[in-house]
Amino acid sequence: MVVVAGQNFTSATRCVVGGAAAPTRWLASNLLECQVTQQGVAGSHVVIQLLERGLYLSRGSGVVVQFTTQSSVYKVEPARVLIGRFATLIKVFIADPENQSAPRPSAAGYFCKFGSKAIRAQSVDAVVNLGPNSTPTTSQEVRCRSPLAPGPQTVTVEVITPSGSTYSAGVSGASFEYVARPSFKSITPATAPLLPSGAGSAL
Repeated sequence: MVVVAGQNFTSATRCVVGGAAAPTRWLASNLLECQVTQQGVAGSHVVIQLLERGLYLSRGSGVVVQFTTQSSVYKVEPARVLIGRFATLIKVFIADPENQSAPRPSAAGYFCKFGSKAIRAQSVDAVVNLGPNSTPTTSQEVRCRSPLAPGPQTVTVEVITPSGSTYSAGVSGASFEYVARPSFKSITPATAPLLPSGAGSAL
């Protein structure tokens, strides 16, 4: 979401972001709120123009907005596990890490926080992703073992760095789910007729 300052804005003034109409909220005759919905790569740009009743107010260069990475947890793998007696190794990916230049940062001082439980990280690796036009972006993969849970629940996942910074779930809403383990109690009937070979149905 960005705020555009100008003049003579009306309730009919609309934002055009990257050539496409975007949700717009009129705040005042000199202020508009425009929603940037496009997905961009860090460092890339998008042009914002204004439209008034079908007529462009800024057909020229418009206003340029630059995309930056958001400091956040954007993915958890796996995102769910069966409740059990053993911890599971989980990969937590954070965007816009502090020490991007380090190919393999030390895990000392890193913690994964599952809900209210903080677990010391086992390892940290740098990850380079290629976006459109082969533009590289850097993130980090933090590996931790999930704490045991008493029952089914979904918790938020955060990463605490050695500097004390906390990376929380971003717009993706990264979370971790504990799933109840299914178990057999009984089968009824306990016997079944033996079918001729090849007569069974495929699952």
